[in-house]
Amino acid sequence: MGAPSGAKTPVQVDERRKEIARVKEAVSAGFVAYMKEVIEGGAELWKESDLIALVETWEFTEGHRDSTGFTRLTSVWNTRRVDRGRGFGGIAIWLRDGLGLSVEVEFTDPRKHFCCLRLQNDGKSSFLVIVYFPPWKAPIYASYGCDKDPFLDITRCVSGLRERGPVWVLGDFNSRLGVLQSKSLPENGEPQWKRTEDDDMWRRESADEGHNHLSEYFLQFANVSGLSILNGCKVFQDTKWNTCSTAMGDSLVDYFLASSEARHRVTGFWLQPFMPESDHRPLCCNVSGFEKGKRKQRRESSPFPCREKREQYQQEVEAQLGEDIHSAETVVELVTDAARRIFTKEK
Repeated sequence: MGAPSGAKTPVQVDERRKEIARVKEAVSAGFVAYMKEVIEGGAELWKESDLIALVETWEFTEGHRDSTGFTRLTSVWNTRRVDRGRGFGGIAIWLRDGLGLSVEVEFTDPRKHFCCLRLQNDGKSSFLVIVYFPPWKAPIYASYGCDKDPFLDITRCVSGLRERGPVWVLGDFNSRLGVLQSKSLPENGEPQWKRTEDDDMWRRESADEGHNHLSEYFLQFANVSGLSILNGCKVFQDTKWNTCSTAMGDSLVDYFLASSEARHRVTGFWLQPFMPESDHRPLCCNVSGFEKGKRKQRRESSPFPCREKREQYQQEVEAQLGEDIHSAETVVELVTDAARRIFTKEK
């Protein structure tokens, strides 16, 4: 199910503002997960994740979110003393200790809009770029000039990285694309080349049909950089829903993109449900190819990787138990029979 759409009433807006804590949003990628301000509430994602990225760090001081078992790779901290924080992003990234995976900071954008990590495994390099672009009206864009493309720097960066290895890009772009596609895929009716079944698997749908001022820049960045937008594609259809809920309504502004080589290594991509601490849904995904010297990916082996699917399975089990409660002789027989029928139906 997707997030509800439409403008909110003043009462709902007031309630939402009270719920939103200091962490505005977090993004995650390749064995990455959302990080909450209240560590007890986010314990499950901390436990299951190997790499964690947090954006919009202006409410934090240096070292405020450091956690046992994780090493902070990089951080650009901002406070509300600077443009109330809205003019900047701030990105902090943590890596779980003892993975046997070499991760280094390749580049940090001086404007704090993105940070690039180089992941080395078995002598091969791949790249993960964490992104935060503020809303178009933020003061930072005045420094670009009215004719300057705000995505120019990240376009140059990613285009250069693609020549060196697979690239994944993940974060809050504050861009609404609707159902527009990256031109790395053939368009319907006017194919740039012969379309294949593989191309169709990566075409996307979107629950958000809106566009905004950053849309054109974002789409141009994806096209020039040769990246596919994974939100809403057939492989990960559950990711077509809106990722942001504010007083102005709901929208899809948080995206996961991958180069042609990198997208085939994405073994899982899902949206976490909204949480009280943020007006953005967390993005999580798994990336294969780092198994050597690293423990097995936890999410890859799970038949129900998304929370929504786990909850659905639990409801089905409870419903089945309710139907059979009067006929089963023992609890063991009851549970075994219910599980057998549900998994037979799944197959």
